[in-house]
Amino acid sequence: AIEKYNIIEQTIENKEELLGIWWRGDIISFSMCNKIFKKELFEDITFSEGKLSEDTELVSILYKKVNKFFISNKGIYYYRVREDSQTYNYTYYTHLCLFQAHYKIYLELIKYPSLKKHQSIAFTRLLRRLISAQQSNWDADLSNHYSCLNAIIPSWKELNHIDCKTRIWLSMAKMFGCGFLSKIQIMYIRLKQKERL
Repeated sequence: AIEKYNIIEQTIENKEELLGIWWRGDIISFSMCNKIFKKELFEDITFSEGKLSEDTELVSILYKKVNKFFISNKGIYYYRVREDSQTYNYTYYTHLCLFQAHYKIYLELIKYPSLKKHQSIAFTRLLRRLISAQQSNWDADLSNHYSCLNAIIPSWKELNHIDCKTRIWLSMAKMFGCGFLSKIQIMYIRLKQKERL
């Protein structure tokens, strides 16, 4: 199926705005697909070998180097989805690579006051990715990752800008720690799976 988007042509010359648009993924996606870059941008940047979602990770580097970003409503990009693709077969390693990429983007996102409104949702995305990694490998020691999240969890004030369900979820993470919340979430998922059997 071909998806069509109503894209308004625009030029973005503000790095903060570009990062916000890129993070949200509503106009442009994290992927390097469907974009044309000047080759000079990659003079000192390379894709990480052996990592999945290495293009997502580059968002945290590239947005700082771009002075002007043009979004066109012309052209078309055909994206082929293969069932056996690593992109869509999530494993522990896939989840961990995505967590690391989004963590780097999150650290950039929180630097800008105008993007604070996205901080709680972005943090939720990070925590969910780590929970998915833990769920795919229950025995993995992710304590260092959870400690990193505990250190950057949004403030109580920032939690006021999100829906009630997410606020409760992140409030539990603030009070008990992200690792503890992860264990509770995974136990809940396992119970739900047993109920279906």
